[in-house]
Amino acid sequence: AELEPSVLVPGLPAPTEYSRNYESVPQPGLNNKSQPVYSAGVVGGGTVINGLFFNRGSAADYDTWEELGNPGWGWNGLLPYFKKSETFTPPPEELAAQYPISGDLEPHGTDGPVGSSFPNYQYPVLQYFYQAWNSIGVSSNPQPNGGRAVDAFYSTLSILGTNQSRSSADTAYYRPIAGKRPNFQLLPLHSVTKILFNKKQKRATGVQYVSRNDTKTILSVRAHHEVILAAGAPRSPQILQVSGIGPKDLLSNLGIEVIKDLPGVGHNFQDQPTYFARVA
Repeated sequence: AELEPSVLVPGLPAPTEYSRNYESVPQPGLNNKSQPVYSAGVVGGGTVINGLFFNRGSAADYDTWEELGNPGWGWNGLLPYFKKSETFTPPPEELAAQYPISGDLEPHGTDGPVGSSFPNYQYPVLQYFYQAWNSIGVSSNPQPNGGRAVDAFYSTLSILGTNQSRSSADTAYYRPIAGKRPNFQLLPLHSVTKILFNKKQKRATGVQYVSRNDTKTILSVRAHHEVILAAGAPRSPQILQVSGIGPKDLLSNLGIEVIKDLPGVGHNFQDQPTYFARVA
């Protein structure tokens, strides 16, 4: 993506060619309604077109990951990396005085690649939202990034405190090193279709991919060390499944050779309900 205003300026609609919109299967909990599942097809992924929310879960969420057998993935293990990733800019004093926003630097980083901050202006009517929540027993939480992400809170956003522009994986991680590292190459307008495995060792050895302009010609690349899959919440499990990692019955019924029977792959996906209010 070029650094066009529609990407950099929060609130402007992103170019439609950067979006991939999928439809969910009918959801029993929503009276069997289908819902859109938003994803992105652009360098930087969803961070280029999303709603800019840059908050963390509660400590208990991450501690559960560790309890399930993932050492180092608990809150105490991940917090240093959360802090390492960001440059947090505290809110203006007048904004912090009006809303439940903390400028506490303790849970934040101040020298990382991703900018995180708050908009310099908010519509005064938002104060009434907090008053309404408080009136029904929902407390205000000025610091949701310290391990307790519950109650009504004002989320940090992935914006640069210096100029209020969007901070994305593209601007934070890719552009600073683009063209400067001989061991880093990017293939835009291509999509991975399958991970290749050494079936005996069950070790990833490379990937297959296609051009978006020619999906019939299958290309491949071999890995010398490892393959890192980071295709987002919807696409990562899909790539695993077509590569042979997932529920055995599902893969077998689709004619996919099973590399590893992992029933959880492609299941238990949860998305949060979102309510947008436009104030004129």
